[in-house]
Amino acid sequence: MKKKFAGSLLSGLGLMLALSGSVWAAPDLITVTLSSPQTEYIPGQDNTFTFDVGMTYSGAEYVDRYQFVFPAGVTIVSATPASGGGGCGSNAGVQTICGSTVSWGKTTATCSGAFTPSGCGVYTAANSSFTVTAGVPAGFTGPMAVTLNSVGDGFTLPAGTEDSDAVTFAQGGGCTLTVACPSDQTASAPAGASGTVVNFPSPTTGGTCPGPTVACAPASGSNFNVGTTPVTCTATAVGGTPTAVCNFNVTVGNLATHQPVPAGSTFGLAALSLLLLGAAFVTLRRIG
Repeated sequence: MKKKFAGSLLSGLGLMLALSGSVWAAPDLITVTLSSPQTEYIPGQDNTFTFDVGMTYSGAEYVDRYQFVFPAGVTIVSATPASGGGGCGSNAGVQTICGSTVSWGKTTATCSGAFTPSGCGVYTAANSSFTVTAGVPAGFTGPMAVTLNSVGDGFTLPAGTEDSDAVTFAQGGGCTLTVACPSDQTASAPAGASGTVVNFPSPTTGGTCPGPTVACAPASGSNFNVGTTPVTCTATAVGGTPTAVCNFNVTVGNLATHQPVPAGSTFGLAALSLLLLGAAFVTLRRIG
């Protein structure tokens, strides 16, 4: 239970000292520390970070809000706050995502303006764990610092006691991606046709990159001309990098047909003569 009376006395004391010209430093009523079991991020894809937050507080000032700040260009996709809490009820408060920041507090925060206390502390747990999924652009390079800002509930000090900490992630080597094409394909086109439609099995991907896409040129279901056509398939990871390529061939031939013997040809007459002679020979043997 907060002691609002004691907080009012301290606030009044600070005001009197300020009016008398004295300089009064706010007591260190809350302290937050930030750490993460992860050490790297991978550009060009969504990264899920787990943050461990440690907190010490006095009996008169409680943490009112937490705010994680990622570098500009990084987009927060989703976040999961710590469970439990106290002071302002047993919940984590209202979550607000604003581009590269995510915060929790009693009321919905605005995406701009001062990060001010709401007058009711939320977190009293000594240690909390937060999960934040953020999309890191493919062109992002170098160390990535994430800052945790916090502010006291403002019962002791009208402006609230502020504290912050940061953790830095190194750029990782990225994910691996492979692609395997089907074996060479063969197909037959109708007699006299210039080509035919060919459908072939989809290439298979491997590696550690999540959700890669594969595109082949020409694509399966395209019309392939008679002859041999090379096919190139490219696998691409989310964000555009890395890529992997494989190749195979599609060979199309024409179906063979029986050609009629032209009337009056020498070959046709000779064949007919042999057939008649054979029939006559068989007939004579039967008579004799």
